Amino acid sequence: MQNELEKVGLKCHDIVPACSEFESLGVQVNGSEGWVRPTLRRRHRLKMALHKLLQYRPTTGKELEVVVGHIT
Repeated sequence: MQNELEKVGLKCHDIVPACSEFESLGVQVNGSEGWVRPTLRRRHRLKMALHKLLQYRPTTGKELEVVVGHIT
């Protein structure tokens, strides 16, 4: 199937074996234990953004937008 898709110009990702633990888009997923959590990098960015947000008042809409972007 991958060959057929690539013949018509659709690139495919590398094929990897199935797994119950992975990291993607700033989150860690553990299917065996049933949890999903942000990566350390994402948690750090969120902590720093919230700290800065609490330091400066009033908060602009743009600043709030950045923090919400870290959370979601």
